[in-house]
Amino acid sequence: MTTNNTRNFTEFAWSSGTKGLVQSSFFWGYLMTQIPGGFMACRYPANRVFGTAITASAFLNLFIPWSCYVGPSMVMFIRILQGLIEGVTYPACHGIWRYWAPPLERSRLATLAFCGSYAGAVVGVPLSGWLTLAFGWQSCFYFYGKVPLV
Repeated sequence: MTTNNTRNFTEFAWSSGTKGLVQSSFFWGYLMTQIPGGFMACRYPANRVFGTAITASAFLNLFIPWSCYVGPSMVMFIRILQGLIEGVTYPACHGIWRYWAPPLERSRLATLAFCGSYAGAVVGVPLSGWLTLAFGWQSCFYFYGKVPLV
């Protein structure tokens, strides 16, 4: 038999509306750079656009715990920046496949690559739970901020 050990932490006195704004702020930036990301992937090497975006977003992840103590506006600012940066990743992936995959295999390889984002969630969510339980909620941001930089 399993038990529910969920605890309600109220470290930050943020309203439900504020939490919703913080959680959605990433997508505000992400939405705005999809089309420019495609142009960037055509103008510059797509693999460098992708790598730079992942590295910069991971670096910004390191500042999320600190920004929570500053206030929700700072968290939203960092998350919007992450969204602006990561908005170029999917268009850059198409640019990478354009040069690196044989024409008849592009759709299969692109599908496989994009499934990786879902596989990442399957691995990342339980890992985040374990990190939070073992080391505190900040550990997730430090882990996901440092690992891509290695």
